[in-house]
Amino acid sequence: MNNNIVVSENSQNGELTTEAIQTLILAGIVPKDTPKSQIQIFAHVCREKGISPFSKEVYLLGYGNKYSIITGIDGFRKIAARTGELCGCDDAKFDLKSNGDYKTIADFQKGELPNTCTITIYRLMNGVRCPFTHTAKFSEFSSGQQKWQSMPFQMIAKVAEAFAIRKGFGDATSGISIEDETAAIQDIQAPVKPALPELSPDIDAKKWEKAVIEYCTENVTLQQIQKKYYVSPENIDILNTAKNEYKAD
Repeated sequence: MNNNIVVSENSQNGELTTEAIQTLILAGIVPKDTPKSQIQIFAHVCREKGISPFSKEVYLLGYGNKYSIITGIDGFRKIAARTGELCGCDDAKFDLKSNGDYKTIADFQKGELPNTCTITIYRLMNGVRCPFTHTAKFSEFSSGQQKWQSMPFQMIAKVAEAFAIRKGFGDATSGISIEDETAAIQDIQAPVKPALPELSPDIDAKKWEKAVIEYCTENVTLQQIQKKYYVSPENIDILNTAKNEYKAD
């Protein structure tokens, strides 16, 4: 019985071997213990869209028992280009106003951040060059960390472009989520769910789990968690310990 899984027309014999799957798991492209049926779906979409997990153009993200196929801007650009109908992309427009005024990167002072970014891509449809525009709001996507801190304009421009491509090439991008839309980690690595500390008897288990996961994986303060979940003072140390262990992983 052949247990190989088809993944790409570019791989040898068009199949993904057990060893190849293990490589993707070790690289963080496929979560550990992913069901084979889910890997088959992932492989089929990779082949269908012409994108490669080995080039880190696409990866699988697990949320409990649910999985999402995620790609970044390079993957979306490649999918759109493969149609032969991608006809260019305008430069980014920041803080676009209703009267048509906008800023470029050069108009911002040092340390000043954009409120929005607008990108227009073009697709050739029945001989007509058609525009597809999307505006992304900076505050909805920025984590304030890593590349969002060092390259804020580039990051929000990639988000706007990815959504514009999905608008213009919905038929080609269906079944794939935008990386920043799902708060995926920027380095193409599926987030690790933090281990829950031992529960105190006076805490609701489901509420405690939400509090710990949110505090460990999202850009929120301890004060926000305390207010939202009514965490008692004696459990603050437990929350901080869980976050430190998560960062260490």
